[in-house]
Amino acid sequence: MKKIIKWVVIGIAAFVLISLIAGGGNSKCPEQKVIEREVIKEVCSQELLWRELKEVDDRGFSTLGIALKLSAEGITAAFNHDVADLDKVTRLVNANNLVFNGITNERLSILSELGY
Repeated sequence: MKKIIKWVVIGIAAFVLISLIAGGGNSKCPEQKVIEREVIKEVCSQELLWRELKEVDDRGFSTLGIALKLSAEGITAAFNHDVADLDKVTRLVNANNLVFNGITNERLSILSELGY
């Protein structure tokens, strides 16, 4: 019985080995192409404006996060029927909207300088 198991294992190992050798010999490795990325000239020439745009976008996302927090506070105040707290949140939202509008205008002016 041990001899039969031994020959079966040897046969399976031989089959796997032959399959790997035959399969590896017939397969062709595709040539790897090197793709050069083109650098947009306007990005290089106006790098300072692009960095400024990124900073403005970062401030915009921060202001948006504040707006989401204020919205959550407003919903909580509305569910608690707290009119005073809701009025306070409304004033804060209006102030935050002014800041956000300023950031939007600044972003639009940078984009127009970049030609967009």
